[in-house]
Amino acid sequence: MPSFIDNLPIKPMSFQAIEQEALFFLYDYQPCALTRMQPTDMIQILEHDIYDHCGVRLELVDTLPRSVEAQTVFQTKRIQMTELGYEKLCTGSPRDRFTTAHEIGHCILHLPEISNIQLLAARGSSYKIRPFEEPERQANYFAAALLMPLPTLCETYRRLSIVGYSQDDIFTFLAKSFKVSLQVVKIRIDIISKNKGVYELISKLGIKQPFAYCRTQKVV
Repeated sequence: MPSFIDNLPIKPMSFQAIEQEALFFLYDYQPCALTRMQPTDMIQILEHDIYDHCGVRLELVDTLPRSVEAQTVFQTKRIQMTELGYEKLCTGSPRDRFTTAHEIGHCILHLPEISNIQLLAARGSSYKIRPFEEPERQANYFAAALLMPLPTLCETYRRLSIVGYSQDDIFTFLAKSFKVSLQVVKIRIDIISKNKGVYELISKLGIKQPFAYCRTQKVV
């Protein structure tokens, strides 16, 4: 997942803004994911939707740099993935689904900026990148929002809570239903419950609040 933009300060984006980008994309290409509990169709997005959205194509390659499972090549508008990685994605591997969603996040959030020569020139500078300017952090949050859409996530969590499921059982159910790891579920719900912007977005969308907002000192 690391790329040449790792050390570049990307346009600041709040969690709420990234959440909205994921919702807009799903509304245009997979609206059913916003109303019905189901795994986001990452094959459809990777092979068709992302090209329609911003001209990015899938490219299967023999090898990638060590420890890299997939990468976005901004210059040629390609998401590169090995055949093994693609096969694992097709089987519904939670890890490979998240990796793919992460690269999709780079394309949607960062592709327009990468053509900016001034941004490229910032690489290697002494500028200290703030947390909400980190491209990997932004792409990770987008991936979670894409794989676990806010409306269905909240509604499912709320319904299971009402009937008496424990939080651990709810996390397990969500991980299995969305085909993501348990860790991704826990991190996503933790961020939602601690971020005022996302919490307020839930209300604006008319979604019944399933979580308790916990104020923290540092909120992005």
